[in-house]
Amino acid sequence: MRGFCAGWLLAIAFVAASPALAVSVTGVGRFSFSAPASTATELSGISYISGNDYYAISDQISQLYTLHISLNTSTGAINTFGIDASTLQFRNSAGTAYSSSGFDAEGVAFNPTNNTVLVASENLSNNGPKIRIHDLTTGNETGHIDTTTAGDLGIYVKCRDNLAWESMTRQPGTGTLWTANQEATTSDGATSTLSQGGAIRLQRMNSAGAPAGQYAYRLDGNTDSQWSSLSISCVSDLLALPNGELVALERATGSGRPGGFASDMRVRLYGVGFSSATDLQGGSLVNPVYATKTLLWQQYFDASDNNQFEGITLGPKLANGDSSILMIADNSAGTTHTLYALRATGVPEPVCGALMLLMPGLGGRWRFGRRESKAL
Repeated sequence: MRGFCAGWLLAIAFVAASPALAVSVTGVGRFSFSAPASTATELSGISYISGNDYYAISDQISQLYTLHISLNTSTGAINTFGIDASTLQFRNSAGTAYSSSGFDAEGVAFNPTNNTVLVASENLSNNGPKIRIHDLTTGNETGHIDTTTAGDLGIYVKCRDNLAWESMTRQPGTGTLWTANQEATTSDGATSTLSQGGAIRLQRMNSAGAPAGQYAYRLDGNTDSQWSSLSISCVSDLLALPNGELVALERATGSGRPGGFASDMRVRLYGVGFSSATDLQGGSLVNPVYATKTLLWQQYFDASDNNQFEGITLGPKLANGDSSILMIADNSAGTTHTLYALRATGVPEPVCGALMLLMPGLGGRWRFGRRESKAL
């Protein structure tokens, strides 16, 4: 059978066992750039293409932007930042441009296998939150996932306004997709408080968009922050690593921390484990086994200074083999954009598609070396 990766038996054992995340993450630094010639504003999601190129989306404009970001290959620091003047207009399946009003793009993932992007929207009209698939040549919608696509997804119709599918990530190699509601649904209890974070659902789908696991995840409340008030705690994006491990970008705003800012923006990256977690399958959130969380990195920022990091992506490899990671902040208006660069040690190479023979839940059903379900 063709297409097997070198060392695939070892990779199967690694993914199937789902061990503790062995990745180590180090912050490199915060970088701000002005792009006055671009219409881009309030960038809420980012996805790596190749070389120095990335796609980004805005939660205010129904267009796709191409970013050019060069890194110092030794340190991972950002050297230069630019935005293409030309953009791709998102359109419906008939070719009519989507209005920016209500499109509400929050997360994006590039799919190089069919030259599309997957765009998560948390707008709750017309069957709740959606993931739209757009052709990168025409901008036309070629498919979508919403609360009516499968029974497991129906629960997301109960998402709170502006707290729905904020995240979008695609695993390299297998095409496994992940999204999550940003905060607790109305059926899953209260939103986050100082004493306890809300309970959200991490949603895994195979490369064809079929549900392949739904797991309870407890957000942080005041955890280790010594805050006297908390405004919001949420998962603002997810990052699927090449071997199937998942990283959650948690963001919270609070105040009262000794020595802190007047209002803190707390950003944490967690490695997420599912080996014993309950697959909710759209059911009620009653005494589930939650996904585990391993803190990989955290930083406190000034909440008043353009630090609302909403998107995260892997970037190119650095000179020593580390992987670059970039986060992008929603600037709430204007043409100055903030990014934070990190570097990660221990990020594995992509799991090859042939592994799906033994892991049908991750990438569609395979038979005789070919996948029977169509990848999005």
